[in-house]
Amino acid sequence: MDGMFIADPIVALVQQHADDPRELRRQLEALLGAALLVPELPTERILAAVKEELVHLCEEARGRVARLARREAHRGFIVRALAALDPGTCVYPRAEVEALLLALDAAPERSDLGELRAVLIDAGERHRELERRVAAMLRPPEPDELAGLDPQRDSAIIHLAVTYHFRSERVFFGALEEMRPLIAPQANLFFFSTGEFGLRTYKRFIDTVLLFDNIHQWGPESRRGRAAVARINQIHGRYSLPNDAFKWVLLNLVFVPELWNARLGWRPFTELERLGWFHEHIRVGRLMRIQGLTDDIDEMRRWWHAASAAAKPSEITRASFEKLTAQLMEPLPEPLRPHWLTALMVGMDDDFRRACGYPDPPPASLQLVRETLGAIGRLGALLPRAPWIRSLHSSPVYPHGARVDELGVYRRGYTMPRPAWSHDPAATPPPEAHGKNHGYPEGLPPTQHLDEIPELPLPAIPWSEVARHNSPESAWIVVRGDVIDVSAFLAMHPGGRKPLLQFAGKDATRAFERVGHSEAAQILMSNFRVGRVAGPDPAEPTHD
Repeated sequence: MDGMFIADPIVALVQQHADDPRELRRQLEALLGAALLVPELPTERILAAVKEELVHLCEEARGRVARLARREAHRGFIVRALAALDPGTCVYPRAEVEALLLALDAAPERSDLGELRAVLIDAGERHRELERRVAAMLRPPEPDELAGLDPQRDSAIIHLAVTYHFRSERVFFGALEEMRPLIAPQANLFFFSTGEFGLRTYKRFIDTVLLFDNIHQWGPESRRGRAAVARINQIHGRYSLPNDAFKWVLLNLVFVPELWNARLGWRPFTELERLGWFHEHIRVGRLMRIQGLTDDIDEMRRWWHAASAAAKPSEITRASFEKLTAQLMEPLPEPLRPHWLTALMVGMDDDFRRACGYPDPPPASLQLVRETLGAIGRLGALLPRAPWIRSLHSSPVYPHGARVDELGVYRRGYTMPRPAWSHDPAATPPPEAHGKNHGYPEGLPPTQHLDEIPELPLPAIPWSEVARHNSPESAWIVVRGDVIDVSAFLAMHPGGRKPLLQFAGKDATRAFERVGHSEAAQILMSNFRVGRVAGPDPAEPTHD
C-alpha cells in the first residue's frame, strides 16, 4: 500500500525532502534543532499524518458519492467515481477525477449531475489545499515569498510562516498568551477552579498549542483540524462561559505577539504578517462559536485594549502568575530557567505587569533580551529552512508526538462541584448525572446573556444540609434559591474569601445583589450550582 501512496504528489513532497542527500543540510538542521528550537521531526511521522489525511479525504468523498448511488440514471458516472476513490488503494486520484469532471461536463444530462460534480470539485479543492499547506510546512515561506498573498484567504500560510520565523520568540510570548488571562479576576477564578490550570500547567499549555496548531496547520476541513475544533468545543461546552471572556482570551493570541514584537522582536512584523495572523485567529474564533468578532483589526485591537486596561493590581494575579511560571519552567534545563524567566518578565506588556504589581524591567535586561533574541533570529534567517509542523513535534508530555484525541480532558474539571443528589432522598438522579459531566449540560456555545443559561434538573437540598457546609473545606451559599458550592474558588474570589465564608451555609442573595456582580460573573457562577434549596430560610422571620 505504501507504494501506492508514493504516487500522490503530497507524499512525493515529503519523500523529496527526506531523500535530500546534502550532508550540510543535515548538519544545519541539527544546529537549528539545538539552538533555534526546531525539534527533530521524523519523516515517518510526517508521512503517517499525510496518509491519514489522504485516506480521510477519499473516504469522505466516496461516502458522499455513495449517497447519490440511488439515482439509477447516473449509475455509470457514480461507479466510476467510487472506483477512483477506493480507499483500499488510496492516493487521491486527481487525474481520474479531473477526467471524470470533463466527462460530466460533456454529458447530455449535465444539468442533472450537479451534486456529483460538486462533490468531486470540493474533494479536488481540498486536495490542492492540503498540498499547499504541506509544502509550506516542509519549507516555510520567506517574507518576500508571501508577497501577493491575501491576508484573509491565505491567513493559514502567513500564520505558519510567522510561527516559523519567530519560533524562538514564541517560546516566550506563547507562555504570556497562556497566562495573560490571569489579569481578568473572573477568568483567573474559573481557570483554577477546574483544577487543570494550576495542577497540570505544562500539559494544559502544550495541549492548547497543539489543538490550535492542528487547525492552523492542517486546516479546519482536514481530519486533524476537524477533530481539534470538536475537542476545543467539547471541552469548553461543558460550562456556561461568557462570550466576551472567550473573545478577550482569543484576542490575547492575536495582540500579545504584536506587543512582544514591537518591544523585543528580532525584526518587525510586516503589515501582511500582522493582518494574516489576525485573520487566521478570527477564523478559528468563529469555529469556536465566539460572537462579536469582526474582520476589522483596528476595531478588535481597541476593544481588546479597553478590556485589558480595566485590569487592576492584584495579589491574587501575582501569586497565580508566579505559581504558573514555576510550573512551566519545570521541563526546562535548570541552567536555562533564570534566562527564560528574565525574557518572560521583560516581555510582559504594561497591563499585565501592572496587574501583577511588578515594576518596569531594568533597561539592561531589556537590552540583553533584545540583543540575544535578535542574534538568534538573524542566525535563523541565514540557515536553510527546516520543516515546521508543530502539531507533530515531540514534547516532554508527548515524546512521540500527540494524537488529537489525546489532547485536553474528557470530563468536567475534577475540582468542580457536582449536583448534591445524595441530599435529596425523594429524587432519582437522571442517567446523565453519572456521566463525565455529572448531569450538567454539554455542547454549550459561549454565553452572551443570563437568559441563555440552561435550566438544570437539580436536587432539592434542605436548609439543614446547606447550613452544614459552612467551612473553608466545604462552603455553600444560596443565591436566588440556587445552592452554590464556592469551595473551589475561595482563594481566588476577587472580593476575598471573607465575604464568602461569612455567608457559608446561609442565604447570600441580598449581599450578592448589593455588590452588583456583572453579568459575566453571574454566568460563571451558574457552573457551581449543586442544587435548589428546599423550603423557606429558617433564619428569616415569619409573619403570621
